[in-house]
Amino acid sequence: MRQLIKKILREAVGVPTGITEAGKNIYEDLIDFLENNPSYAIDGDTIELENENGRYDFADFTSDTVDIVINMREIPHNEYVILGMGVEGKFELNKKTLRMDMLSMGNINLHIDIGHPENEEPDSDKVIDLLKSDRVKTISSLVHEIKHRFDSSKKKTETVKSRSMYNVFSNNRFGNQVIDQFMFDLYYMTLIESLVRPSELQSEFEQMGITQEKFLNALQSQDTYKNLKRISEFSYEDFRKKLKENMDFVDSVVSNFDNEEQPKDDDEKIDLLLKGLYVTIVNHKLSQATRFLSSEVNPIMALFSMFTGREIEDEMMEEKEALFEKIKRELMKYNNNPTKYFEKTITDNSREAQRMIKKLSKLYSLAKSSKEAKESINPDIALKEFDFLPEKRTKITNKRSF
Repeated sequence: MRQLIKKILREAVGVPTGITEAGKNIYEDLIDFLENNPSYAIDGDTIELENENGRYDFADFTSDTVDIVINMREIPHNEYVILGMGVEGKFELNKKTLRMDMLSMGNINLHIDIGHPENEEPDSDKVIDLLKSDRVKTISSLVHEIKHRFDSSKKKTETVKSRSMYNVFSNNRFGNQVIDQFMFDLYYMTLIESLVRPSELQSEFEQMGITQEKFLNALQSQDTYKNLKRISEFSYEDFRKKLKENMDFVDSVVSNFDNEEQPKDDDEKIDLLLKGLYVTIVNHKLSQATRFLSSEVNPIMALFSMFTGREIEDEMMEEKEALFEKIKRELMKYNNNPTKYFEKTITDNSREAQRMIKKLSKLYSLAKSSKEAKESINPDIALKEFDFLPEKRTKITNKRSF
């Protein structure tokens, strides 16, 4: 009965049964593999971990293998850092529904991106030491990724628009802290990310042995909570205030806008910057939507078209064009007043962050009582590629591409 109650509580707060144990097993098997095969830490080859005796199973989710690739990147930094992790999800456009269908996969494909000092050959021992240096954080990050995989297996399908938005928010940064923080918050508050947050946090709490007596302090010390708290208290007025403190950046951007009357004061300059940022975000969303809606062309038919000059017919072209126009109308509804987009988005993020904090607080029900919490290293925030690689940043433009 106790186990049944615990299972019900876990499902209520969005934490699948056994996911932390699965993450631990993946981590331990990865470290064991790398210590016996250190070259895999730096050469980019696939590490294939067999799911023996269901060690990586959780809830009703199972996989044949967990395949991991470690990608090394040169960065202008004097230490090895984990830039991020990701999990592969395969999906394709359903030609009948014009939605993105998640494809079933027999394995979990993960990648771990690690930055190493530029002009220095990658060192496998340092990579392994890095992965071992913060066991709690690394395992919780693995739990984060396999929860994404779990959600994809349950969700089955999503709209072209939602997938386009997620890709844009997660992959575009501009080289300015205020704008990049806004884009990060958009990514952070997507449904895709919100679904995995309870599992990631609960994984850390379980490893740290957090009890009910120490739950509140533990929750409030987490970066996840701090981010949500910051977003919940952030307003559109705060956003404009921070932009006013970055007028050199604002001036450098709007001065390059073509066919625009140059603003007279800082407020008008910020309005023009936000107009350009809105146009840029819409352009990228529509570009993603176009990519998803593009026909999957048989390579033999493509060669036939090349040599005969005959176009390949798409039976769903009219429906795709209609869907694209619908997405375009929805994305451009703030075209005449772009600042309203930022005002509404920041307000919506604030409300959603408050809701998410309440949901995470329910993890209290999963904590044990009257046991001392174990000491744990307070994990640092992982450094991201765009912090080191300017070419990864997106340029703000006032020119529409659609």
